[in-house]
Amino acid sequence: MGKLKSISLIPIMIILALVISYHIYYHFMDNVAEKEVENFLAKKDIKEISTNNVEKINTIKEKIQGVLEIPKIKLKKEFYDINSNENNVNKNIMILKESKMPNINNSILFIAAHSGNANISFFKNLDLLELDDNIIIHYQNKKYYYTVSKIYELKKDGTLTVNKNIHENMLVLTTCSKNKDKQLIVVSKLFQTI
Repeated sequence: MGKLKSISLIPIMIILALVISYHIYYHFMDNVAEKEVENFLAKKDIKEISTNNVEKINTIKEKIQGVLEIPKIKLKKEFYDINSNENNVNKNIMILKESKMPNINNSILFIAAHSGNANISFFKNLDLLELDDNIIIHYQNKKYYYTVSKIYELKKDGTLTVNKNIHENMLVLTTCSKNKDKQLIVVSKLFQTI
């Protein structure tokens, strides 16, 4: 009877060890990502993190292009070049291919990310934004300040429809809505560049 109890505890101990390892790994990765964003915003080069973490070092080689900052929901997240392997909604926030970066006149920058409860759910609180909230893009040593001008939902079908004045620079954020068959669209307009 004693051996049976100890044998049945082994799978539980293995599961606990895996869960704890998972949380430690993602806690470490979150700290590394926060340092990357801080270094980028402070305009420092990222030197070396940990030689034990090959995956993250390879990620660092993919140079950060900028940072999306949404003060209301306390989000500061780096983004990568459109052609980078790190520009992937299953890893980070993602710049969509149709985007024109904010340094281009009449630009429209599309950024997508997951909502939900996973570690990659960077837009989980996007639905808390309201009209006139501010969003900042840090890109090429400038800050682009946007104000939310429209929030709406569309049927989730892989397309995104936005009405744009040709003389405006815009930022469009999108994620899955709480209503699972729709996607949330947050449109903002550039009002200041510093």
